[in-house]
Amino acid sequence: MQLFENSTESFIVKIWTDEAYNPQAWKGQITHVLSGEHRTFYSLDEIDRFMMPYLQEIGMDVDSNWFQ
Repeated sequence: MQLFENSTESFIVKIWTDEAYNPQAWKGQITHVLSGEHRTFYSLDEIDRFMMPYLQEIGMDVDSNWFQ
């Protein structure tokens, strides 16, 4: 198995709480490593929507329930 295959995408996902304002609320940021595109999110569904186009572009057959 190759370390980096041709059909690979990489993402960095960060999730944190804001202790100063509301320790019960959380948010996150996802970054597509290759392009540097990033988005702040407040629900896990937003991770799915961000990643889906990149995964479809490399030929993955993903639907709206793949993340669950």
